[in-house]
Amino acid sequence: MSRILIVEDEPHIASLVAKALRLDGHDVVLSEDGEVGLFIAVADGVDCVVLDLGLPGLPGVMLLGVLREDHRELPVVVLTGYDDPEHRAECLAAGANAFLTKPFTVTSLRSAVREQLAVAGAAGQRDDR
Repeated sequence: MSRILIVEDEPHIASLVAKALRLDGHDVVLSEDGEVGLFIAVADGVDCVVLDLGLPGLPGVMLLGVLREDHRELPVVVLTGYDDPEHRAECLAAGANAFLTKPFTVTSLRSAVREQLAVAGAAGQRDDR
């Protein structure tokens, strides 16, 4: 079972994402604020982050940048309402592993998280050899 952090300030979306990821047996932690999300990601040790961009406290792109400085291996799936090529390019350049736009399907979300956990697990196995 993986521990997934959802950093999303819209309660109904956070609830939907949490419910979807729990279907796959994940332990889910929620944060509505970028600064709190960063603290949880670093202090509590999570296996993947689902990250909104428009957050109070610390904007999602800045949170992503901080995570990439010290935690490059942590998979980050950006989930945002900003559906334009510039935001997508900015997030991918900042180190996002996957980019989903709202509205999204539960299937695409679950698939993106599973894929990123599998890639991270494979990388970890390679590092252990």
